This record gives sequence, C-alpha cells and structure tokens, in this order.
Amino acid sequence: MAVQTAWGIDIGESSIKAIKLAKVREFAEIVDIDVIPLQGGSAQEGEENIDKEVHLATALQEFSRRHDPTGSAIVASLPGKITLSKPATLPPVEESKLADLVRLEVQQQIPFPIDEIVWDYFRCNEETVPGQEVEINLVAIRKEIVEEYLERFEQADIPISALQSAPIALFNLAKYETAPEGNSVIIDVGAENTYLIIINRDRFWLRTLNIAGRNITAALSEKFEIPFDEAEMLKINASTSKHSTKIFSVVKPVLHELVGEIHRTIGFYKSTSKDMSFDRIVFMGNTTKLAGFEKFFGENLPYKIQTMEGLANVRVSRAINVKALKAHLPGLGVAMGLALQGLGLSRCKVNLVPEEMRAETSSSNMAMMIGSVCTLLLTIVLGFVSAGLALGASKTKAGLLDAENVPPGIEQVMAWQSELQRIERKISAAEKNLKEKTDNHRNAQIMPNLIFSEINKALLGKCEIKPLETRDGYDYYLESNGTDIALRHIVINYYEVERKEERVRIRGKTKTVVTVIPAHYRVFIVGIVEFQKDQIETEKHIKANFIDKLVKSPLTFKKFENPCTTFTHMNFRTQKNN
Repeated sequence: MAVQTAWGIDIGESSIKAIKLAKVREFAEIVDIDVIPLQGGSAQEGEENIDKEVHLATALQEFSRRHDPTGSAIVASLPGKITLSKPATLPPVEESKLADLVRLEVQQQIPFPIDEIVWDYFRCNEETVPGQEVEINLVAIRKEIVEEYLERFEQADIPISALQSAPIALFNLAKYETAPEGNSVIIDVGAENTYLIIINRDRFWLRTLNIAGRNITAALSEKFEIPFDEAEMLKINASTSKHSTKIFSVVKPVLHELVGEIHRTIGFYKSTSKDMSFDRIVFMGNTTKLAGFEKFFGENLPYKIQTMEGLANVRVSRAINVKALKAHLPGLGVAMGLALQGLGLSRCKVNLVPEEMRAETSSSNMAMMIGSVCTLLLTIVLGFVSAGLALGASKTKAGLLDAENVPPGIEQVMAWQSELQRIERKISAAEKNLKEKTDNHRNAQIMPNLIFSEINKALLGKCEIKPLETRDGYDYYLESNGTDIALRHIVINYYEVERKEERVRIRGKTKTVVTVIPAHYRVFIVGIVEFQKDQIETEKHIKANFIDKLVKSPLTFKKFENPCTTFTHMNFRTQKNN
C-alpha cells in the first residue's frame, strides 16, 4: 500500500522549494509548503560562489529542523541538465526478457560505462498487443553525482526515497493536474535553465534551454544599473510594481530569444513525429509573474497559453495559508510532481537512487507486496496459570462445590470472564487506533474469514463459528461443542506497512538503515483449556492439538517463515477435568 504522506524537495539555484502532499482517499492534498532561500544563491552569472555547498547544507538542515522528515516518502529533484533522457523503441519481447533487453539498450545508447551510471526506464505504452513494439524512455545520470546528492541529504538527516529528474517531475504533475489527455507543451522558466517538456499522450520528450530567469535579471541589472540581487527582487515583484510596463519593456528582448528557442524546439520535434499537433502551452516558474507575460507569449506563439495560477485536481488543506500558496505556486511545479511520485500517484516512477542505497521500497513495488502475501516475523506468547497453584485451587474448589451441588468450575469461569472483559477493553482501545487503516485494505473483508476458517480447522471443526461485528475492527466469538480447547474471544487486527529506522556506521560513515515490514494481520486469542495432569502436559496438549496445526496453515507457512498472519497473543486459562 502506498504511503499516506510525501515531501517533494526541489533544489534550485536560489532556494529550496518543498511541498508536502497527503493522500486523502483517492486525492492528493497539500498539507504543508516551505521555501528556504539559499544565501548567496543569486550570485551573478560567472561569479564564483565557493560557499554554495555550505549554503545548501545549511538550508537542508533548516528544512530538517522545521519539519520532521520521518514517516513520509521524500523525493528530491536532480537538475535536468545533468540527467540524460532518451526515447527508444524495442522490438516485441516477452515480459520476462524486457529487463535484459532494456539493459542492452542502455549500454548502446548511454555514452558511459554502465557500472558508472545510475539508470532507470519509463515504459510509455504500459499495455501492448502481441507483436507491438515497446516504447520506453531511458533516464541515466553519473553515479558519482548521485552519491554527492545523497550525501548532502544524509548529513541533514533527511532519508531520501527517490531521486527524479526535475523535468520528469513536471511531466508527472502535468499528467495528474493540467494535461491528463491530449498533447501539450510544459515550459518551466527557472533561474538557471528553462525546461521544455513535450507531452504526446503518455510519451514525453525533454530539452533544457539556456535562456532562463537569470538572463532576465541580468537585463534588469544592466538597464537600471542596480546590483544583481536588487534586480532579482525587482523581477519577482514586477507584477505589483507601478513601473511594471517599463520593467517588461526591458525584458522583452530576452523573452523574444526564448520564443525563438521554443519555436525551434517544437519545430524539430514535429519534424520527427508526423501529424503531431499541440493543444496548449502551460508556463510555470516565478518568471510568469511578470506583468504582461501571458499576453506576450499568446501574441508570439500560435498556441493556447496558460500559466499556473490555480489547481484543478490537487486539493488544498484548510490549514494552508492560501495567500502564501498562491504567491509561491508558479515555482512549486517540480516539488509538486516529486511529491505525487512519493504518494504513488505519478505516471512515471523512475528512481535514480541506486538499488543498493535505496532507503525505501518504491511505491509500485510496495503496492504489489501489499496486494500479495504479507510478511512478518512473530512471537507466540503463551500465558498459563501456574500448574501447582492451579492444581491446588482445583482440588479445593472441587470439594467445596461438590458439597453444595454446584457444577464444577463455575466460580473459576466467572472469574475468568471478568479477566476476559479487562483484556477485551484493552484490545478494543487498540482496535480504535487501527480502524482507519483497516478500512482501506482491499482484503479487509476477506482475510479475517480465511484466518477464522484456519483456526477452526486447527480445532478439527469442533467449534461453531459465531462472528460478531463490532464498531471497531473485527470481533469474533466461538462456542465450544465439547472440545477440551475452547476459544472464547478472537480479535483480528490489520496493520499497515511499518518502517523501523536506525542510524548505523558503515565504512566510517553514518547511514540510516530502514527495515520495512509489509502489511500484515495480527490475531489475539483468549481461551480455556482443560488441565492435563500438570503445566508441562497442558502446554504440550495445547501445542499438539492447536498451535502445531495452526502453524501448518497456508496463512502462516511452516515454522512462521514469511507469514502473512501473526498469532501474537494466545492466553489460555486452565480448568479442572470433569
């Protein structure tokens, strides 16, 4: 099952932009945003910034301080200019041989030794008919670059689930939010580069343009003879400035250059794809805040022009400051696409974290694991009444009760019922905390009955099943029909994926090791068993006539290897033989 919250972290030239999404039913909802400036991040082009790494480390540590990153998937961006994306068409092949064929394609298409890169691929046509070619996009990056990125996050105690190329994150956002169908062009005007993503249904084609926000800022700095930082602020606040018209006239030559690059890029793509047409161009990035931006591109490009001023499918939590969100929204496209991938809601799930360094199983693999057999190591805790005390108490009670002609063991049963009520109240409280997770599991209505059936088989069918549905979780009772092992109360709880994190030192470096425990069921059993001579014999009787048979059931496998059901609590009280 996919995680319920995810952070998307976009590392830009002048700031870190982060957004947290939560999965509310089938929707993604914004629950937190943050923009952390990088001091010195707006240095003029060509000016060396020896403190850039220090500023980035400080900003990541500040993010970790402001937000607890544990418990959520965290997907971070890689600049498009350092990642390589190549479309490829593979001959029809069996699914079992596709991975090997893709690997051969990587060796031919990527100009680096395969052991020096991290690579993944995106399958454009998920379903193919026999004889149809398989269309993919290869994505690769130098492994040393990835290791440097991961080290930055590790130093800030931010566990990374996935690394994704920034323009592919924009593709994921577009497919979810702005362009679920048809063909579109997404253009994100960033500080250092402009990403152009052509979306042809489920295919994408990427190009990084060198004309970007920095060029606009440089033009303002030169025209008004002001420092670069001041020109950057002038650009950001241009839409509310009384000199907005004059500011836009200064940046027009730069925008004309950008229009030329857009024309050439789209023209080239159309020359390779026959009968290709586009519905619209969606612009993103803080540069779109310039007054007259949308009108200018509408007059100079023969397409419908849109800017990211609102959201269609991504919801916004009531706790979010809407004014702040609207101010930052044009620049949050990459971060939002990353967070969607973290929630498992993205079309492209490419992950450029090396397999051996991944901190978390990918969302798609996790979903497959939850949909199939769940696993968990377990312990069986058996609580028995002391044999000596039980035997002595049984003899005393037998004498008293026989004298009064009262059925043997009734007082003990009453005392046990009181104890069972206390246990039931404790179990009920635990069930309430897990109810919400239980409802979302697709097998929640099936597995309890299967578990119950296996328990009944272990007792050789001597117990009559009488389930009682309660308001919280699954609450079952059984009635004994003469067996000497009577189960009085069974509770079945569903637990979602659990993650256990610990910091360990590996080769002189401190790393976060994550143990993932897939979704599973835990069964609590309370019952009564007839006393068998002594405590040891009673334990053997329970083990031979119930536990050993239960362990052999298909739900647990032999010796509890890879169980999907855990019998974590079995509490049997003893009663005297008649």
